[in-house]
Amino acid sequence: MTGRNLAASFAAVVALLFTPLVALAQGPGDVESDALDGASALRQLAEANGHHTTLMTDQFKLPAPSGVVFILEPQSGFRTSEAQDVVRWVAQGGVLIYASATHDQELEMALDINRASDTGDFAIVAHPGTPLLAGANNVEIGSLLPFGTPTPAQTVYLRAPASGIAGLEGSIGRGHFFALASTYPLNNRLLDNQDDGALAADFIAAAGPGAPIAFDQFHHGGGGGQTGSLAWI
Repeated sequence: MTGRNLAASFAAVVALLFTPLVALAQGPGDVESDALDGASALRQLAEANGHHTTLMTDQFKLPAPSGVVFILEPQSGFRTSEAQDVVRWVAQGGVLIYASATHDQELEMALDINRASDTGDFAIVAHPGTPLLAGANNVEIGSLLPFGTPTPAQTVYLRAPASGIAGLEGSIGRGHFFALASTYPLNNRLLDNQDDGALAADFIAAAGPGAPIAFDQFHHGGGGGQTGSLAWI
């Protein structure tokens, strides 16, 4: 199913979500928050399109590598062992969506991601010829910390007007990851925009129809710093 078709159900999800709107923000990208910078609509959009979703809250246990894991704006840093677990999980066939306007040293080192030194506010334009972004032409992204020069194994799929790189795609073993330099396209505030909704829908569908989706609330909620583990082992 294409991102545009998935996004067709988005209007109903947003209408339900914001009636009433919970004003208490829990931080950008929090899938348990209905605030404008939360991401509860992202989870609801996934479930509305047939994806079973789970939250990693009390501990960081990655599911079987047959679906998608979202890591959104981690508030506590990854340990080296946890970052290595993520890379092994992707290599086994998982799809990782990592979105953050801040730098997580261990996770980005493990994924071989570099950051530029300056933050910025850009109206992001999709990099032409990227199949992932079919139907997404102008993605609003808000504040971001752009990525640096990609490795030869990585592809730029979103680029800012001032040559800032906002999105990277890379393969590891049998799986792949998509890195986004901001959570804002996936937040409740922007997800009802046509192009931001199409981007989110493409991420949701990245592992195929009905694939399970997990969200890392453990690091988002400040529970990080414990030893990572792989639940399917």
